[in-house]
Amino acid sequence: SYLLDNLLNWAQSQQGRLKYNPELLDIKELISEVVKLFSTLLVSKDIQIHLNLADNLVLYGDKNAMSLIFRNLLSNAIKFTSASGKYPFRR
Repeated sequence: SYLLDNLLNWAQSQQGRLKYNPELLDIKELISEVVKLFSTLLVSKDIQIHLNLADNLVLYGDKNAMSLIFRNLLSNAIKFTSASGKYPFRR
């Protein structure tokens, strides 16, 4: 489904048919939805994601475009993280 959605969005963008519908988006909600899409893959690779996002953080943009961007980022992060991998955050 994710791959088909990406291909459809790419094809529409190439034909100039991708509609842009900007609106106020709740970032935490949008990213949480994207993480849920990858839940099976995250479990299979034993990767945990901890969202540390402020409530009421909004973005003005197209929901489909922003979801696609976050899906691509998360997909690449999962792809290049080894099983049970952890990113060494330093503060």
